[in-house]
Amino acid sequence: MNFIYFSVGIIFFQLLYVAIHYILFRQKEFLYFIFFSICITSFCILRIFPDLNPFRNQSGEEKLSSLYALVVISVTSYLKFIQFFLNLEQDHPRINKWYSVFQKILVSFGLLIILFGLLSLKQYSLIIFRFFYILSLPIILGFIIYIGIQRKVINRIVLTGTLIAIFVARFRSMQYYFSGEESFRLIDFNYFIACVVILLLFLNVGLIYKSKLISIQNLQLEIQKQLELSNQRTMISADLHDDLGASLSSIHLNAVMTQKFLHTDSPKSDKSLKKIIEDLKSVIQNMGDVIWAIGMDKKEHKSISGQLKDFYFDLMDDYNIQCNYHIDEYIESQITNIIARKNLLLISKEGINNILKHAHATRIDFTIVAENDFLILTIQDNGVGMEDSENNFKGNGLKNMKYRAEKIHGKLTINSEVGVGTIISCTVPLTNIRYLPSASI
Repeated sequence: MNFIYFSVGIIFFQLLYVAIHYILFRQKEFLYFIFFSICITSFCILRIFPDLNPFRNQSGEEKLSSLYALVVISVTSYLKFIQFFLNLEQDHPRINKWYSVFQKILVSFGLLIILFGLLSLKQYSLIIFRFFYILSLPIILGFIIYIGIQRKVINRIVLTGTLIAIFVARFRSMQYYFSGEESFRLIDFNYFIACVVILLLFLNVGLIYKSKLISIQNLQLEIQKQLELSNQRTMISADLHDDLGASLSSIHLNAVMTQKFLHTDSPKSDKSLKKIIEDLKSVIQNMGDVIWAIGMDKKEHKSISGQLKDFYFDLMDDYNIQCNYHIDEYIESQITNIIARKNLLLISKEGINNILKHAHATRIDFTIVAENDFLILTIQDNGVGMEDSENNFKGNGLKNMKYRAEKIHGKLTINSEVGVGTIISCTVPLTNIRYLPSASI
């Protein structure tokens, strides 16, 4: 009896340990293991304290028949835990499908056992449990052998523990069978407790090993992230070098022209000065956009919509345009890839600039949402529209927007109707706007 009390204590503390894991990591498999532990603990308590058993007045195995439903449900919960813990849906999709069907059958068995117990048909509860007892063994063994030969250490740790636990749990019933004893029992409580303790032992070994694997994966992801970030900064530096080089060359040429015609040809010198001012303004804007794109201080860092609001706040008043922002803030916060940040910002600015220059609109709707694993950025106005929106890609502004969308593996579309307005939509896969997340236990 001391062994039983000690083992139930282990199960209870394992329940608390797994509950803490779920609180920390919010992974579904730990919920199933918690439910498994609750069912096992309930079964053990009702066996240790028979006065709590509502069917205590029955004799023999009929007294335990309804409790066997807890065993069936706990086995189902454990199998569900393995399904998620070993990532069967991704690694073994074909076996996962049949595995899920088997779990549903077990749940049905458990519900029938409870139902017959409530209806005082406990003899049928025992028949169903015996059927489960016989049917489950070859199926579970076949599954364990199939998954175990896949040469993944985490699989072998968990499944070896499961195999040993099955052998221990059924050892006593096999003894009864081969000895020919008449008082055959399906479950020997001491062996059942030992089986659960073995499962918990191997589970903890599996958790330690999986934690080690995830630490290595997180390190690899961090290295990959840093390499990706370095490559992106190199690309932006090259773009900035080209843009600045072209702008500074233009400024230099116009400065020479201004100096040449300053005293002899005022119109030409004024034109050159105006071009110098435009180029300088463009350089300042480009520098600001690049600094914003590569800035990674999240506490002070503005979102794309925040950057646009600051830049266009006064301009919208000057043009008497109402600008409405419809932003999924979570998705916007996920735009951490600096190439995506830069190009989405420039697409947005180019689209708004086109509206300010040509649309004669009174309203702009700027939208960022996620649909079917894609980020969708939309800029809509109620301006004069365009007759042939596709051919308007020939203009430098719209061509640049399409080019920037393609750089982040996105697609830019323009739908316009004369007298109604224009909708510019940029669709980008969510995988291209952010870095890979760290793994978790």
